[in-house]
Amino acid sequence: MCGERAESLALSACSRTVGIETTTARGALHERGWTILRDGMPEWEIARFIKRMHKRHNARLIKLLAEQHANWSKADDEGSGPGCFRPGGLAARLASQGVEGTGIFVYAAHPSQAQDEEDDENYSGPRWYVSCMEAAMWHYKPLGVAPLPPNSLRDILWPDREDQCRPWLTEAGWTIVPESSDPQVLHADICSYGEHSRTYNRGRYHHFCWKLQPSETCTTQVVSGAFTEGGTEWEHYERCSKAQGRALIFDSEMLHRGGPTAPGSGLSSTLTLQVCSGSGWPHLKETSNSDLMWYTQPLGWAVGDAVDAWVDDSWCPAFVVSRPKRGLYSIKLDGRQHTVQGVKDAELRQRQVHGHSAVKHAFIVGSAIEALFEDAWYAAKVARLNLDGTYRVTWRQDRTFTDGLPASAVRTRKRKSLDTCSSTSTAYNGMLAHRPYNEGSCKRRHTVKGDNS
Repeated sequence: MCGERAESLALSACSRTVGIETTTARGALHERGWTILRDGMPEWEIARFIKRMHKRHNARLIKLLAEQHANWSKADDEGSGPGCFRPGGLAARLASQGVEGTGIFVYAAHPSQAQDEEDDENYSGPRWYVSCMEAAMWHYKPLGVAPLPPNSLRDILWPDREDQCRPWLTEAGWTIVPESSDPQVLHADICSYGEHSRTYNRGRYHHFCWKLQPSETCTTQVVSGAFTEGGTEWEHYERCSKAQGRALIFDSEMLHRGGPTAPGSGLSSTLTLQVCSGSGWPHLKETSNSDLMWYTQPLGWAVGDAVDAWVDDSWCPAFVVSRPKRGLYSIKLDGRQHTVQGVKDAELRQRQVHGHSAVKHAFIVGSAIEALFEDAWYAAKVARLNLDGTYRVTWRQDRTFTDGLPASAVRTRKRKSLDTCSSTSTAYNGMLAHRPYNEGSCKRRHTVKGDNS
């Protein structure tokens, strides 16, 4: 099943299901370096996590930065963190101290600069980036991986099989930009040289940005096709254009910059995350600061995930049984007894409709429901809608999850639900899904304090 022929068949099967819009977006992203997600940011657990962190901490951070207004132009001469040498470095360190212990870290991003400024070192104001990567690492530590993008995004990001296997989450958070700011200086997030340079038409490091409100649009400015290893010339500024949309993906090796902000907009934010393909990871790890690389998280399938697996020349419903450190999975096919081992990321996908008609769900993500477990109903929350009509739920009592629940096992929470649920969550067919460490009954571990999602 896991030989080269099976992998090739799996990929060709995927390509037959990719629509015209996906093909167009994929071509634009890998050739010119950016694409617009016209329907906004797709449903993805990591995106929801970033939104929750923003809702929880951003108002506090804005207050802390406002209190440091006198220091906005100052670098942090005593600091050693990312961006400490830039304008806003001192204010960033002091703001980080104000949220210490939350898994949130603020650093000064590439600053703003007047469009006609000829002195490369003369900046007009600071910009900040709020990283919640440490909080994300705490949150996903029990699972061992952060959730992969939905199938539609995987098709855009990683058309090559090698890129789909063992990708990484390398950044998560949001920007904070003062009102009336000039555009950001042109830059590339990642610079590669010589033999490590980007291969034509194959991106490795991708950057998502989107706005909180559907009515808002991102105004990131890009230089299409400018994979210059970070070098900038006047012509790049002249070629700069606005990539405006509800959500964007751009190549981290392409020149880009944040757009200007309007007077009276206050300290505004754009949510972002960055991912690295499987083939790009070795180079990134080799050339990047080891301290910064600690704040990364593998993307993959967690034990208990309900998936489709490419078996016997077709996609079959299955559950993930194990994921050894080498990144290959063992899966149990739904309704069958035997386990298939040595399965790669590219041979798995999120559950799809197995038929010709779309399945409608009675509940949405975040709905407070009751779910059936071992002949009893327990309080839970909908965590994911699988396209085959099943649900992934998180149990209220111990924050473990069960995936692949059929609609008949989920109902509206009509009464006070039982809270004495087992501290072991299992897939609906009785297979072990996720067993947290227990010290007494229903104990949680490694979750961000106060995170009830």
